[in-house]
Amino acid sequence: MGLTNLMGHKPSSSKLTGTISPTKLDPWIGNSISIEPTQSVYATVTDTQTGQPPPSPPSSFHCHRREISQNPRKPVFPMHTGTSLSRLTSSARKFLLPLVAVGTATTAAAAFHSSRFTVPPGHRAVILDRLHGVSGTSIGEGTHYTVPWIRKPYIFDIRDKPHTFSCLAHTKDLQPVNLSLAISLRPELSKLPETFNHLGLDYDEKSLPAICSEVQTIVANYDVDQLLLKENNSGVLDDIHGSLVERAKRFNVLVVDVSILDVSCGEQVAQAVEQKQVARVEAETSKNLVVKAEHDKEAAVRRAEEELEAAKQFAELPEDVHEQLLAQSRAEAQREVDKVLAMFEDAANSSRSSVVDASNPSS
Repeated sequence: MGLTNLMGHKPSSSKLTGTISPTKLDPWIGNSISIEPTQSVYATVTDTQTGQPPPSPPSSFHCHRREISQNPRKPVFPMHTGTSLSRLTSSARKFLLPLVAVGTATTAAAAFHSSRFTVPPGHRAVILDRLHGVSGTSIGEGTHYTVPWIRKPYIFDIRDKPHTFSCLAHTKDLQPVNLSLAISLRPELSKLPETFNHLGLDYDEKSLPAICSEVQTIVANYDVDQLLLKENNSGVLDDIHGSLVERAKRFNVLVVDVSILDVSCGEQVAQAVEQKQVARVEAETSKNLVVKAEHDKEAAVRRAEEELEAAKQFAELPEDVHEQLLAQSRAEAQREVDKVLAMFEDAANSSRSSVVDASNPSS
């Protein structure tokens, strides 16, 4: 049987009175309606085979739909459902198409922006591939393109990075010493991907403690007075620089420069070192005085020997030669005396003229 215009309009063929039971008509499963005779319900019931109205149903009956019974899982929609769905689909298309276009354009712009990166001067880039890991080569300065979200660039600063640090070390004579040093580091370009794998971008912060531990080993080879004396700092600095260079190579880091800023120790140790230095200077001074005295003694001995030899030679000369030498000596002495007297006379005359000029200012 077929059921049409259920609870829609007042029928003209037959009249049924009853109450709809709480049982609901499920368009997917349900295929019956229970009516109890307490309230009027109008429906037109026709036989799908003969086209004639069926006999009057009892007070409670079930209207079975042949179409639903044949396919209970097929949903039942009103006749105008297809038109409504088509209208809904067209409206959805008009609303969704701009959104899809905007989303596609935004995604494309984001992908293009993510695929471009720039390496500034003094830097290099290492590419991390999410599928194959870190690439074996680094990329230089300029603008580059890569596959977004799969290959990500990491920018390295390859310029010299200065650092200052202080460390406490013990000298050869077991005295604690505080050293302040300045060191400049930069990564080794040929091994930049390996440095990124082991240390990351902050390679200097991670490698610096291990590198500076070598300073303690070098300080242990010197006495405290050797470290405090500035004239010995060059030798200590050379040893520290060489040791740090070898240590930094293990981390693929290059040590560009090392300098000692300050060396300090305890007050008592500093006083002891100062006294030792003063005693050393006094000893050096005394040694120099002894050497000078020895040289003066040798010079006096040589001078006396020369004078004695000259006297012997003079004694062996004839008398007339003695007279000539004496006369020559007297003449030289007289010339020296005359020269000195002339200098005194010139000085006296100049002073006298200045006094006269001072007494006569009008002239």
